[in-house]
Amino acid sequence: MTRSLELVVKLATPKSPKMNTLNNGAFSNDFLERNEILSELDLSNTKYRLGMLVIKAKYFDNVPNNIVELLEHINKKFLSIGVAASKVASIIVINMLTRTPIPSQYKKIESLYKKFGPKAELALKKQIEIKNQLDELYEDSYQREQLKSILKYEKLKLDQLAREKAKSTTLCPKCQGASCDLCTSGHIRITMDDALQLFHMFKIPLCVNSFSITYWEPILSIFRELRCMEKEAVHQMGLKHKKINKTKANYCLLDS
Repeated sequence: MTRSLELVVKLATPKSPKMNTLNNGAFSNDFLERNEILSELDLSNTKYRLGMLVIKAKYFDNVPNNIVELLEHINKKFLSIGVAASKVASIIVINMLTRTPIPSQYKKIESLYKKFGPKAELALKKQIEIKNQLDELYEDSYQREQLKSILKYEKLKLDQLAREKAKSTTLCPKCQGASCDLCTSGHIRITMDDALQLFHMFKIPLCVNSFSITYWEPILSIFRELRCMEKEAVHQMGLKHKKINKTKANYCLLDS
């Protein structure tokens, strides 16, 4: 995330009403108020509107309307494949853009978190220790029943944690975003097979043999198009950020 993008996200979802973010809080509130800065960096009313919409859908958790508006835009591009199919395809594109898992990925991501998640190693180690203790006890031992209950609880706890992660993030549990053999750029990407499974889950009638050409390629095309728009919006935001910093520097010079 660039500095200008980070600034916009912080300004849109501030943790403190006194938060200043330009140059690590080096400017005073009488120079530019938060809303003024956000207004300057927000490209919603410019030709970069769609790119800004992707940014908002991706980072502004408190504004669900952004995703709705983006969905409507994407859905229009898919109308030729049918109303029901276009809705599913639009969801896939949105989730690809926001790096959010789709339902057909849940089991795969859950499995990875149970194996490689931050708490998985400790949980699995604990389960092995309990199993070893069980092997040393008699079948009718009271302590054995206690250990079985603890083992069951530990498994359920890990399962629940992995299940929650699988529904909320595509961040790779093995590398935690650094990129590894399990992922693409630190995230578990949505594959064509994942997309196909989602279409089946929604009972969309389709020809599997032509799925790639009819659905998957258009999905990738629109995703790439919007990603380019997002990158361009971030670039323009950076230019505006520099302009604000320059204005601030001039203001401070005049004030000295």
